[in-house]
Amino acid sequence: MAKFLALAAVAASAAAQVEVVNGTDVPVSKYPFVTTIREAYALSPRCVASLIAPKVLLASASCYSISPSGIYASIGTYLWDKDAELIKIVKQTPHPKFNSDTGDFDLAIFELETESKAVPVALKFNEDAENELGMALGFDLDDAEGVLMEDDVKIWSNDDCAEAYGSDVLPSTMCAGGGDNDTCFFVPGTPLTITRNGVQYVVGVGHSGDRCFEPGVPGSYSRVSAAHDFIQSFLSNTTTEPAS
Repeated sequence: MAKFLALAAVAASAAAQVEVVNGTDVPVSKYPFVTTIREAYALSPRCVASLIAPKVLLASASCYSISPSGIYASIGTYLWDKDAELIKIVKQTPHPKFNSDTGDFDLAIFELETESKAVPVALKFNEDAENELGMALGFDLDDAEGVLMEDDVKIWSNDDCAEAYGSDVLPSTMCAGGGDNDTCFFVPGTPLTITRNGVQYVVGVGHSGDRCFEPGVPGSYSRVSAAHDFIQSFLSNTTTEPAS
């Protein structure tokens, strides 16, 4: 079974990474909303985000701890360490109910200084796609350049996820993966998406976890639908189609 290192980032003391199993290389520009967040002089990005409006990024609240000055977004990233469209981040807003101890509402909004030229991704606020296939995204760091990859993952119900974990799962959390294809997060923010009628939607945002590649144990994501009011307050015309 091939393993792909994805979303690696150099932290202050050690390398952080997301590992993707059985991923597939992505054509250039297929996912223009995929964004990496970096400090001005950092060697590698620190977090991942999704462009959800021309001046708005959706990320993990765990990324909020980065210094408030000198932070940039590389929008449309295809190679991990190569900048794409670079725009300064001017404001960070974590979800007001974010709990760093439990991971509850691990979501944040990052606002850009100027509008991005990239096409934002849509959001799905009213459908969680339990027991369906979603798409996880990551970067292959077995490859010298760290190419963006995609990976089909099963989206679990919270009841099934709780049974796999052996503990309760927060309503603001959703689970995916855990089979032959899987993801494992050590750096926050990677998007989990579904597609409806040709439109791609972000439904989950990856957050940190330490149970990696355990048979039958899925990865953990923050549930976009649980933060509707918080996210929508930053948006004007972002697509949020009803469930089909």
